Amino acid sequence: MSQQFSRVPAESLADDDLHRELAHLHETRHSTVLDGSEDALDAHTERMLALEREFLRRFWRESAPDPARTRAGRARAAPVGTVDVEPADAADVDAAGAAAILDVPLTQIDALVRADLLHPVPGRPGQVFARVEVEAVQELGG
Repeated sequence: MSQQFSRVPAESLADDDLHRELAHLHETRHSTVLDGSEDALDAHTERMLALEREFLRRFWRESAPDPARTRAGRARAAPVGTVDVEPADAADVDAAGAAAILDVPLTQIDALVRADLLHPVPGRPGQVFARVEVEAVQELGG
């Protein structure tokens, strides 16, 4: 870098200052990538990484990933129950129908069965699911 700035080391910042400075760096990241010089981008990256490491060190509980951010995490965290389906309530659907309702690739249906989120209807050939159960899994995915 051609120009050195005198900055307070990340580990010496007060909590409020660390939050503020990290938020500012995140706000300015895009414009630095697009419009900054190579030196500016290097300095920005170096400072951002130092602040992020310090933030994660201090606030590890608050910065732990929220399991609800992924479909699998939401499914693991949600209470799993069974839904009794009467023939009059809903028609059964095959794997392709379940994939269409859930808006997932057909290949993901097997993963949902292995994760015990979808249960093939007993006594039916192939993978046939109760539509009400499929819709309940869809609600878990948000």
